[in-house]
Amino acid sequence: MSNRWVSGIIIGIFVVELLLMASPIGEKWMVICPFHQLTGWDCPLCGGQRMVASILQGEWTEAYNYNRLLFCALPLILLGVVRLLFPDYANRHPHYTLAVLFTDRALLVYLIILLLWGIIRNYI
Repeated sequence: MSNRWVSGIIIGIFVVELLLMASPIGEKWMVICPFHQLTGWDCPLCGGQRMVASILQGEWTEAYNYNRLLFCALPLILLGVVRLLFPDYANRHPHYTLAVLFTDRALLVYLIILLLWGIIRNYI
């Protein structure tokens, strides 16, 4: 096991433990969205911190209600993080890491979806 794997696992466990101990739902330590403060609208990422905190506490339905798009995109986000942490593996095995989902064109599509979600979520 390489040093990168070990450090990634240790840091991941540490972060999860901190978040679980903090019980962040309703706490004041979360970052306030500047877009929401200025406009009163929810940005595409609003609710993301509460969503992660709810997932860590096992409250999946509540997490889904905080930000539906991010919740549904979690597998893709996690795969992207794995690809960033282990680029050698991702380059050797592009089919296993679904490299086609991380092309420039795909990232542009994700950006458009994110912008549309920011508009739609304020009118639903």
